[in-house]
Amino acid sequence: MAKEEQKRPQARYAPGELKKIRENLGNITPEEAKALTKKLGGEIGIEKSDSAHGGMIQRGSIMPVKKKDTQQPKDAAPGLSASDSKPGPVSSVSSLYSLPKIDQAERIKMDILMLSRNYRIKLNFGFLNRFILRAKKQSDIVLMSFVRVTLADIITNMESLAKDCLELQKKMPESYKKKILEAKDIKQKIIKFISDWKFEFIREKHEALKNSAIPVTTTMLVPLIRELYKMLMPFYFLGEQRGADTIRNLLIDLAAYPDIDKNTIPNLIRKIAKGWIFLFQNAIPRMYPLLMRMCSYQFYEYPEFFTREIAHILNFLGITKYNLILPQKHAETVNKDNQQSSPESQEPSLDMMEASQADETTEAEQKKQQQHTKLVDTGLKLLDQLFPEAGWLHLSSHPDFYPYFQSIFGCSDGFALLAPENPVQKIIVLLYILEDLFRGCRSIRFDENIDAELKIQMPGEDSFTSTLEEWRVYKDTLFDKYYSPDLRDLVERLYSRIEFIHSPLGKKLISNLIWQTKYFFLPHLNFITLAKPQYEFNYRPLCLRVSFLQNVFASLVEKIDIAVKNRGVVPGIRNPWDNFIFDIPSTISRRIDALAFAQRRSLLSTNASIIKYTASVLSVLDWLLNDLSSPSYLNENVTIYRSAGGIAPIFPPPVRDDVNALFQQRIKQIEQRHKNPES
Repeated sequence: MAKEEQKRPQARYAPGELKKIRENLGNITPEEAKALTKKLGGEIGIEKSDSAHGGMIQRGSIMPVKKKDTQQPKDAAPGLSASDSKPGPVSSVSSLYSLPKIDQAERIKMDILMLSRNYRIKLNFGFLNRFILRAKKQSDIVLMSFVRVTLADIITNMESLAKDCLELQKKMPESYKKKILEAKDIKQKIIKFISDWKFEFIREKHEALKNSAIPVTTTMLVPLIRELYKMLMPFYFLGEQRGADTIRNLLIDLAAYPDIDKNTIPNLIRKIAKGWIFLFQNAIPRMYPLLMRMCSYQFYEYPEFFTREIAHILNFLGITKYNLILPQKHAETVNKDNQQSSPESQEPSLDMMEASQADETTEAEQKKQQQHTKLVDTGLKLLDQLFPEAGWLHLSSHPDFYPYFQSIFGCSDGFALLAPENPVQKIIVLLYILEDLFRGCRSIRFDENIDAELKIQMPGEDSFTSTLEEWRVYKDTLFDKYYSPDLRDLVERLYSRIEFIHSPLGKKLISNLIWQTKYFFLPHLNFITLAKPQYEFNYRPLCLRVSFLQNVFASLVEKIDIAVKNRGVVPGIRNPWDNFIFDIPSTISRRIDALAFAQRRSLLSTNASIIKYTASVLSVLDWLLNDLSSPSYLNENVTIYRSAGGIAPIFPPPVRDDVNALFQQRIKQIEQRHKNPES
């Protein structure tokens, strides 16, 4: 017994010290441990007693744990303990939380997403990323700027939205307040749900993280992110456009009450709709990489993650599908009695019907083609007005858009590497422009039956609303996350070694980029057959959706032209003659405002004008994507990256600093022509 006590190591180390050493060393073999002991020396011992637990922690620092406490329930979210899967606040920032144990490849994908310029959640170490991301502990640290700036902005805007909803309820008539409490309608549910948001727990956790003396990690963010998404997730499936329109429809309900405050209530409803848009443009997408790391075993792009992993998300948040507010499905009814013809009417012969239909089809196609050509010309002239000297009127000469538009839109890194001869350069710029124009379309109240009409034009589970909501995917995902990384990889390797172009990897990168150009953007591109890469992308091709939207907006333009003289009713649009509103001012909105003011034409400031602008720009993009006679398909050889006519890549030219001065000069010219029409 005495011998055993002598052999037993002394308690030399503080509680928890050995555990920290083991975590820092990682997994090592017994041989490696012996080698380290010889090199570093040291004394064998165990940890001292831990007074906090009232006894000796023997054999290192492991406390005995009952087996039943370590088992996860079957319905628990991945990476969470049984106690942690229950909803509600917790007392510690990090003690009760752990992340799902996932494959290293999936974890690295999520980490790369978090350090990208689109999110900036984690610190980007440049070429050292490949080493640091493999060190799990280091890669888990979150930038304090994300905690102190991005999260603070999201929380502040959400609080402001909740206050506006509460203020709106106070201003409502008593009878309508009762409807809000009952919340039978979606718009009433939205106001009630947001008004009930509580921020005490969120503020407490955020303050603790901002003032943390140790680096903030993803694990420490779990309680905060969970509470924020517990607020956001219930109405996620309403979508940005549909939800904002639903909120604006409150004004129609409240207009029936003569005694309402007609100055305050419309402003509050506009603020709430703007706050709703902020949630879908900033709050939900900016935090999604963190939510994915906290509850998913696999990497998914945004917004695919929210549909593919909905079960894990709900489990993690501690809510069920019954907490979700889903869009109502309006049944389509047809009055068959009105469609029946009179029995006395003569039925035309089959030959006459076929001949008549053939003539009508030919005339309709010719008329449609003429209108499309006219819209393309109008679109190019409009773009030249908005962006003078950019080169819109001579696209066939392949003007370089990078120096002009980089300062305006702040495009991603890959944009600088695109060759001016690469049609993708022009397509990306048009995607940015249309994204801004679609923001202006949010103030337009489209008729409720428009979705049913559009589903007939575009087969499958798609609609006008979903097409607008998913528009950013084609720029943020197709280009920024697929096309751009391959392009950067190729150009960086060619800078250091020109022979790389002839290597197997070099040929593979070139092949991938050419296929992506065809698969993502230019469907009619022809080239020598190359090995086709596989992409798992569940969105409709851009060329189809652009053609779909162009047809819709062109149809609306026809209806506007008929009604414009008397500012009459436009089928499909409830407020065509209201002044347009951009919830978030942008380069496009400011320049359109300036053009309207310079020409002294009030019609240019209406929703109808935004539809016309959008239709004409869509026609230009549709022409570049789908027309074989467009400049996109003039070159036989596919030029991908910027070079001096050879294989070696070249650096992009400097960004222009005169683009705003050029536009101001154009505005002065328009004003001068308006004052002196004969000059």
